[in-house]
Amino acid sequence: MPYHWGNEDFTRKINHINASEEKYNSLAIGSSMFYRHFSPIEFSKNNNTNLFNLGTTALFFSEASYLYEHFLDESVEKTKNPRNLFFLIQTPIPFNKNIHTIRGTYYLDFKRYVMAVRYYFPNYDQVFKYTKGFLENKLCMGQIKSMILFHFKENEIEKFHIAQRGFYSMDDQLRREKTPSLQNLKNNFQKNPKIKENQLRRNIIPPGFIEDPKERIYKTEINRLKKISKEKNVSLISVYLPNLFYGFEKGDKNTIFLGTGKTFPEYFQPENRFEQGHLNKKGAKLFSKRLAKEYSKLKNSKIELSYF
Repeated sequence: MPYHWGNEDFTRKINHINASEEKYNSLAIGSSMFYRHFSPIEFSKNNNTNLFNLGTTALFFSEASYLYEHFLDESVEKTKNPRNLFFLIQTPIPFNKNIHTIRGTYYLDFKRYVMAVRYYFPNYDQVFKYTKGFLENKLCMGQIKSMILFHFKENEIEKFHIAQRGFYSMDDQLRREKTPSLQNLKNNFQKNPKIKENQLRRNIIPPGFIEDPKERIYKTEINRLKKISKEKNVSLISVYLPNLFYGFEKGDKNTIFLGTGKTFPEYFQPENRFEQGHLNKKGAKLFSKRLAKEYSKLKNSKIELSYF
C-alpha cells in the first residue's frame, strides 16, 4: 500500500504532484487551517513561489509528520538549491476521534506511537488508546477490505482543485456542493457571530524558551523533521497561527509567525469567518496575504528556487 492510502484527499493531491508536468517549488501541509485558509494563488502574487496546498481536513500533527517524512523518502530527489515546505505547527490532540477507523490508525507506525506514548504519559487512557490503534494498524485489523478497494479507485483530483492549487475555501465548498449542514453552520454563525475577545486582546510575544516537558517532546520531533529535510535539500518552514507559539525557541530559523490578536485582528473578526472555527474566502485572502508578507522577510524567499 502507498504510505498515504488512509487519507484519500491527500492521495489525490500527492498523485497530482508526482504526475504533474507543472513544476511546483513550494508545498504546504497542514489541517483545515491550511486547506481552507492558505490560497497559493494569493500567496504567489508577491513572491517567487509556485505553491501547491497539500492540506486536508483533520490533518493533525502525528499524521502530518508521517505523511511529510514519507514524502521526503519517496518523492524528493536531492538538488543543489533549497525547496520550501510550509508546515503548520499544531499541538498534538488526544486520540478520541477516529478510533478504530482507517483514517485514525493507518499512520501509526512505531515512531508516531512512541512519540504519542512519551507525550501523553502518564495519561494511561491515551497510552491505551494509542497502543490499540498501533496494534490495529500493524495487524491490519479492519483494513483488508479497504486495502483491496483502494486499488480500484481512480483517486484523481478535480480540475477545480488543481486550478485552486489544493486550496478549498468553505465558501467554495458551499457554492459547489450546497451541503445543508454547511449552510446551517454559516447561517447560525451569521445570526449570532461570536467575537473572540480574549484572542483579540492578546499581544503576547513568544518567550523563546521551553519549560513544559511535553512541549519539549514536540519540539524534538519538529527538529528531527527539519534535520531530515535539510538532508534532502528541502527547507522546512514552521508556520505559527496567530497567538500560537507552541514549540518555539530563540534561534529557530525558517519560522513564520502570523502575529497576535493585536497585530492581526482580522484573523479573529467575525466578518472574516465562515463559522466559529474557519475563515471565509475573504478571510482566507487576508490570511494568505499575511503569510506572504511574513514569508518575504525570510532570506531564502529571495532565492531562485529549484523545483519539486
